[in-house]
Amino acid sequence: MTSMRDFVRESFEIGRRYCLEVTRGDDGRLHATHPNPRCPVDVAVTERLDRLEKRPPDGPVVVELRGEVIDGRLVGEVIDEPCSTPGERVG
Repeated sequence: MTSMRDFVRESFEIGRRYCLEVTRGDDGRLHATHPNPRCPVDVAVTERLDRLEKRPPDGPVVVELRGEVIDGRLVGEVIDEPCSTPGERVG
């Protein structure tokens, strides 16, 4: 039987890495659209921003989705830049 925790983890893709287009939101934070269209929240890229040469970056970057939520968005951690195919799972 699937637990609620497993369901949320799979829907939110927690712990997975994706190539994402990152933009600056109205609140000044970096945001990305969640790669899973069924996920009800988008991503706030707030961790390891020091890995970015520019904020927001010129192209897509690899972001790991974390289990925390900030201002209604799933926290994302910059892993690497750049990557080539937005929305593609990495690793």
